[in-house]
Amino acid sequence: MQIISKPTRDEIKSAARALKNGHLVSFPTETVYGLGADAENLEAIDRLYEVKGRPKDHPVIVHIADVSKLNYWASKIPEYANDLAKRFWPGPMTLLLPRSSNAVDAITGGQDVVGIRIPSHPIAQELLSRFQELGGNGVVAPSANRFGIDVNDKDAFARVHFQVKGQGQGYDAAKDILTAGGVQDEIYNNILPALKEEALKQGSVFGQFITPEEFADEMLRGLDPADKSTWEEVLQRYGLTDFKGTVDELKEYTVGTLRTGSAQEIREQIKYLNEKRQRPTQAVLGLTYIERPEDYKDEMATPQTELYKVFQSAGLS
Repeated sequence: MQIISKPTRDEIKSAARALKNGHLVSFPTETVYGLGADAENLEAIDRLYEVKGRPKDHPVIVHIADVSKLNYWASKIPEYANDLAKRFWPGPMTLLLPRSSNAVDAITGGQDVVGIRIPSHPIAQELLSRFQELGGNGVVAPSANRFGIDVNDKDAFARVHFQVKGQGQGYDAAKDILTAGGVQDEIYNNILPALKEEALKQGSVFGQFITPEEFADEMLRGLDPADKSTWEEVLQRYGLTDFKGTVDELKEYTVGTLRTGSAQEIREQIKYLNEKRQRPTQAVLGLTYIERPEDYKDEMATPQTELYKVFQSAGLS
C-alpha cells in the first residue's frame, strides 16, 4: 500500500490507472475520505465490501467527473434533479435516481435507485477526470473506514488508526479490537526479548538475571578442595572454617544463603566475586534484600562484622 499526502498530477494519473486496473484507491472529498473502486469492476467492488466489512445489501454512491455521465447510471432524470445538479454540484449532494442497467445490484444493494454525486474536492475531481479519460464511467466510494465505526468516537477512531498504521507492523487489519491475547503475545514474543537483549548490552550488575543455582555455580566454578589455599580462603571468608563437606554441599549452602540468608552473607559473596573480577549477575540478589529492616543495626561500637571490615578495607566506611 502506497500513501501519498500531497499527490502531483502524475501521481493522480497513476492512481486513476490503478482504479482502472481493479485496485482500490482512497482519496479525499469535501466531506470524508472515500475508498474508491471502479463502478464497473465487480471483483474490485467485492474487494471494497470485504475491506470495509460492509454488508452487500448496503448500497454505495457512484462518483462521476461531470453531468455527462448522469444518463449512464440513471434511467430517468426528472427536471428538478437537473436543477439541483446545476445548483449544488460539484458538492456534497447525492441524487437518488431510478437506476439504469449499468447500476448493478452490487452498487445499489438490490434497490431500484442509485446514488450519484460529483465531489468538489480538487484531488477527487482530478482523479475522476483522469479516470474518465481512461474510459471509466464512475467510481463507487464509501467512506474510508470500516463499516459500523463512528469516526467521531475517540475509541473507534483509535482502532481505525491502529488498523491503518498497524498493517505494516504485522498486525491483522481485519480485526476491529486488539485482544488481550494479542497484547500478551506481543509482550512475550517481541517486547521482553528486546528488553533483555538491551539490558545485557548495558553491562550493569542489574542487567543480567540468573537463578541462585547459577550464581553458586559461577562463584564456585573451578574450586577444588584439593587446592588447600583457595579452599580454605573461601571457607574462611564465609565463616565456615569447620566445614568438612564437598563442593556440592557448599553449593547447597550458597543457594540456601541466597534464598534465605542475611544481607551480610549475600553481600560478602558478591564482594568475593568482585575480588575475583567476576560479574555478580543475580536474580534474587539486589532490591529484594537490601531494605530488610532486620539487616540494619545502628551501632557506633567497634565494628566486628565481616561486612564492615570489607567496606572499611575498601575505604567505604
